[in-house]
Amino acid sequence: MGGLARNIHKKYLRRIYLWVMLATMVLIIVFSAGLYINMEDAVLKKEAVNNEKILGQLKISIDNMHDVIRNMGASLYYSNESQSLMFAQSEGAVYDLITKMGIVEKSIGAYSFIHSVNIYNGTLDTFYSTYQSLSNVDHNLKLLLNSSAGLQKMKFIPLSIESTYGQREDLLSFAVFESVNSSGKPDGAVIINIRTQWLADHIRSLTHNDGTGADYISIIDKEGSVLFGTGPAVGSGQATRETLSRFWESNPGEASFDFMKMEQGGREYLTAFIRVENADWSILMMQDDHQFSRFQHQLKVNIVVLTLIFLLVVLFSSYMVSGTIYMPFGRFVKDVVSRIPEDELEQDQQDELDLLSRIFQSHVRQIEQFRDKAHSNNRVMMSFYLRSMLAESRTMSEEEWKKAEEAVQLDLSGSNSFCVCVVHLDRFAGRSARFSERQKELYGFAAANVLTECLARDYACASVDLKNGQLVLLVSMLRGKADEAGGTDAHDAHPAAARANDAHTDADHAAAHYAHTDNAEAAHHAHMDLADARLAGSSRSMDHAVLQQAIANAQQFIRQHYKITFSVSVSNPSSRRTDIAGLYEEALRYGMYRFVQGYGAVLFEETVAAMDQLKELDYSILPEKKFVEDIKRRDLETVGKTIDEVVQKLKRYNYNSIKLYLMHWIYLVLSTLDELDRTRLGSSGLQVDSLAQRIMDCETLEESGQALYQAIGQASQASTVDKNEKHVILTEAVKEIIRHNYHDSGLYQQQIASMLKLSSTYAGKIFREVADISINDYLTEMRMTKAAELLEHSSLKVEEIMLDVGIENKSYFFKLFKKRYGATPREYARKKSLDEL
Repeated sequence: MGGLARNIHKKYLRRIYLWVMLATMVLIIVFSAGLYINMEDAVLKKEAVNNEKILGQLKISIDNMHDVIRNMGASLYYSNESQSLMFAQSEGAVYDLITKMGIVEKSIGAYSFIHSVNIYNGTLDTFYSTYQSLSNVDHNLKLLLNSSAGLQKMKFIPLSIESTYGQREDLLSFAVFESVNSSGKPDGAVIINIRTQWLADHIRSLTHNDGTGADYISIIDKEGSVLFGTGPAVGSGQATRETLSRFWESNPGEASFDFMKMEQGGREYLTAFIRVENADWSILMMQDDHQFSRFQHQLKVNIVVLTLIFLLVVLFSSYMVSGTIYMPFGRFVKDVVSRIPEDELEQDQQDELDLLSRIFQSHVRQIEQFRDKAHSNNRVMMSFYLRSMLAESRTMSEEEWKKAEEAVQLDLSGSNSFCVCVVHLDRFAGRSARFSERQKELYGFAAANVLTECLARDYACASVDLKNGQLVLLVSMLRGKADEAGGTDAHDAHPAAARANDAHTDADHAAAHYAHTDNAEAAHHAHMDLADARLAGSSRSMDHAVLQQAIANAQQFIRQHYKITFSVSVSNPSSRRTDIAGLYEEALRYGMYRFVQGYGAVLFEETVAAMDQLKELDYSILPEKKFVEDIKRRDLETVGKTIDEVVQKLKRYNYNSIKLYLMHWIYLVLSTLDELDRTRLGSSGLQVDSLAQRIMDCETLEESGQALYQAIGQASQASTVDKNEKHVILTEAVKEIIRHNYHDSGLYQQQIASMLKLSSTYAGKIFREVADISINDYLTEMRMTKAAELLEHSSLKVEEIMLDVGIENKSYFFKLFKKRYGATPREYARKKSLDEL
């Protein structure tokens, strides 16, 4: 047993460990996979944001520089010194020129990014410069002035000049002028030259790049030419120019930012650019993708390594957590298993839960078997003693009565009144053929239980099933209710109680008379009569109205939930237990009148008293001669009316008299039909014995009349030559084909007619004449009926049912079903399920 427990322990612990480990690992792997997959996009987005900040800051610096240069150029242009130099008609003294240019140079000395200022006199076609010497003007500037494009007004113009030591220096020139002469040159202009080195230094300060790293920034004009930049000359390729061209065209007049991957010189770069509107420039930032890819690869390696480390940690932590979770449960399992004999433990248990479940189920079965056995024994004993009381109450000994009262759990000592109720399940003979023994027992048990529950408020009951659709209840008034009834006026409670009160009075007078005589025996009998009268008055105190209402409630519940009805006959009450057998016989006699009252009748003495007394039957209630003539003339309508009238008149008579008259009636009908058979060729085909038995076995008088009418109608139909017999045979053949082949989706009127070797039109015409419906409509009705049966009694899906009844189109099936039943198949099935509940 210890080995088995340890084996089970390992199974369940491994299961807990496996589930905890798998759940944690799945979470870690999903998280890591998501991080691994989305890492590149996340890093690229982050890099794009950083680049946008850098380029945005650089754009702001260039915009500020442009504003400063523009304001400075306007100030210089309109200064007296510049005006006198630009528009002088002849060169003045050299000293005066130097003085004026010195003033201009002082005005720009505070700005480190300004290289020099040139003033152009259009009249003299002369330049004056603040750089090195008054007349030191670079040759490239003169070429720009004389070119076809000329100077661009208020725009940065790239310019390369020769420095002091013969080296070239890159500048940006900014020209301010108002008008041009006939040759396209300005009348006068102020040209401010800006150091590009200042911009390069500013770019390096933003990117922390000394020109040897992987981040390169270039300033590119609108045509895609690189003006200047940091690091190697990048951004001058064809792909860059095309990209910038599209960018400028799609974003005219807007300062837009863009970020993408771009190939140049056989290498891929992460490229970001932003537009500078004031200068018609684009600032281009390019990063070597190789460096970026190495960074990404390193991040992915780190993610994989960390994931593996976490998975290893999970393996260990899951084992610890599983052990902690399992510990109290393991102790419980060990304690349970230690109390179970080893031979009761099965070796093929899946785990501890399976073991505990089987142990629990085993004990539950044992408890249920014990309870069922005890209940069955109690029920058997109660049935035995109740049957004994119903048959032998007059001869039972005191000891037998004690055992009987203990078994049926009723107080029959005489302090309570009681009666016997006989319950007849209606249409039991017909149900016996359709229902199994188990079903019949179920219906009987349900009727007894429901009746007992409905009577439990005022009465205590014991029931016994006497088979053949008959239940017997011994009903005793509860003690408290008996006391209440005893305090009421007998005349008000019930007419029978009034008669009992009169009996009390007569008995009292008789006892008083004999008490003054020497006739002791007469006095004793008088006292006994008095006691019997008082007992009768007590027994009559059972309120029939309360009892009848409780029975009606039970009938309604059973009819609603079990779809069956039952009739009840109730004996008069009594307080003497020796009367039980007589009360049973009395209830049986009342129960015979269910034949007259019909199904669901509740029969008391008052219900049947008038009929029971009318025993002399008046045979004149049936005009026999006319009835026979109506049968011979096959006037079924008149025959039916006559039978209905006789049935209503018979309901006033004694049960035995009615049965005798029925026998006479059957003889009269059979003799008439036999006479008809002898006067014509052929026979009605009626079996005399079976017809008589069928009518006599009917449970109600109404059913007997209907059966007699049906027999007469069958005989009349059998005697009539059916001119359309062939048509009827054809119609039945079509119906038979449909009943056996409705599941065939290809079955229609044409195919059915072909099977019968007939034309479709002829077969359809004959079928409609006889059946009053077309073949296709009858086929559809059959299919919808079968579909409804499958929805009610099977667990098949709607699609499977549709195919089973020979319909392949789902929408067409739904349309036909809703037309037939007013609901879709699913709504119909749901409604039927709720009705069953």
